[in-house]
Amino acid sequence: MVDGGSTDDTTKIAAQFGEETKGEDFRLVLVKAEVNVSKARNLGIQISHGERILLLDADFILSDSGIVQQLNDALETHDMAFFETRTIVDSWLEYQLMLDAEAPLFAHNTIAGWAFKRELLESFQFDESLEFGEDRDFMIRLSRSGLLRAKRIESIGLSHFPHTLQQLRRQKLWYGRTAFAWVRKHHSLSELAILSPLAVFSLFVLLFAAFFYSITLGVVLTAVFLSIPLALLRRSRTKGVRRMAYLIFVRTIYGSVFFSLGFVRGLIQLLL
Repeated sequence: MVDGGSTDDTTKIAAQFGEETKGEDFRLVLVKAEVNVSKARNLGIQISHGERILLLDADFILSDSGIVQQLNDALETHDMAFFETRTIVDSWLEYQLMLDAEAPLFAHNTIAGWAFKRELLESFQFDESLEFGEDRDFMIRLSRSGLLRAKRIESIGLSHFPHTLQQLRRQKLWYGRTAFAWVRKHHSLSELAILSPLAVFSLFVLLFAAFFYSITLGVVLTAVFLSIPLALLRRSRTKGVRRMAYLIFVRTIYGSVFFSLGFVRGLIQLLL
């Protein structure tokens, strides 16, 4: 387990768990290092000893006892294997974020829940310059190499999304602060518009600026702006006033504001 600088009781709980489960068949190695997520994954791979490696994020839960065995069996015939997850919904916000993740517009590759043969991860390491989109970058490079052929197992795990607006705010600030490296590497504003609400927020600002100079232009931009949450609503399996309110006020406006603040902060840090 690689702890990248948590400020809660993560390492204390992990160390206690390691002592309770210590034995020949299970050994927890706890590493504390002030590193980003890409460096943490590479570090964990480097200090591990197994020939098969399963990567997990903090919000993933191995809830089915058959997951590890099925992944191990799948790696007999494949270089990669993965399990899907079901979201544990504890709040209204988490439910809305789950619906976002299910929509095709937000579909993206995540590396958590994937198991690999060791030699593959030694050939394809995570880009340590990336903190945002590092798993997507990893998948893109695997796909271009022709190696992205994986087996999905039957067992399903559990996962979480942010529960509160405060947690969502911290996540958006972090996404924004670390997104510039992704944009610089992949030169894809269209993907950034999907992965983040930065472009939406920029359009929102232009809308109000243009309204004072041209009523016609303001009407056009208003229509464009409103078409974004409407498009998201059309792709969602759950529709209604509450869903629309979330898409307009939480995702399109609230999330965009804090993502943009984080993006500006990240640019300032680079310039300084």
